[in-house]
Amino acid sequence: MKRSMWEMANLRPRDTGLPVTIWLAAKYGNEKHGPRIKVNAIPGDKMRPGKTAVVTIEENPRFLEGDLDPDIFKKVARFINKNKESLRKVWSGEISTGEFVMFMKRVDERKK
Repeated sequence: MKRSMWEMANLRPRDTGLPVTIWLAAKYGNEKHGPRIKVNAIPGDKMRPGKTAVVTIEENPRFLEGDLDPDIFKKVARFINKNKESLRKVWSGEISTGEFVMFMKRVDERKK
């Protein structure tokens, strides 16, 4: 069963420090894949569900699908590494998105 973007929480650039919006959610039903986030492939805070990429939440984040500029991927990977433990807790349902935001570490989007 495919999850709708509307069933995920979005975090915009002003929240994360990233140049793009990201979506995160707890594991859904019988999903077999590991923890991941969706990333808006176009910079800015407008939500574009058809223009997303999927990135894993792991020690070395991997780009799985979609279209994502390599510089944006590097920034997203840095965000994941700074927040890996909390992102995994959202995925496993241990904490809510609201709790994640309280613990979240922003990234400096000016860094490459």
